[in-house]
Amino acid sequence: CNRLIKQNIPFAKAETMAYPYGDGGDSSAADQLVRHVAYKYFIAARAVQYRSVFYNEYDFAKTNDDYYRVNSEMIVDSNSIKTFPQHLDSTIKLGAWYAPTYHGIENGWLIVKKEDFEKQLQQINERKDLLWIAPFVNVIKYIKERS
Repeated sequence: CNRLIKQNIPFAKAETMAYPYGDGGDSSAADQLVRHVAYKYFIAARAVQYRSVFYNEYDFAKTNDDYYRVNSEMIVDSNSIKTFPQHLDSTIKLGAWYAPTYHGIENGWLIVKKEDFEKQLQQINERKDLLWIAPFVNVIKYIKERS
């Protein structure tokens, strides 16, 4: 992947990744192997909802492996769309961080309707003074600098 990105977009550098199919965060031998490969190329990676909670504690990283087990909620079905504002509020209350994953807006695989996505952006905007919104890589770098 990185070789193709560099060939086609020379100024871009992929420093983090989202695991294919959301796998990679659990404790299985296959997930551990995936993470072992990711260590070589990325500073962190996120998996889809491998834990029962949707957020990540601010001080989640106790080991280097934890940076490759970031929990991410897949926003796709009506339940995750309905619970989005509660998840934002809970994350704010806990002083945690939230890394939702969208696979497609309006088209593609695991899509979210445009109007649902716009509602979620509005919900984020309503809480903007309580949130720091940044690319995944920037959040990881910030946390690593302060560990």
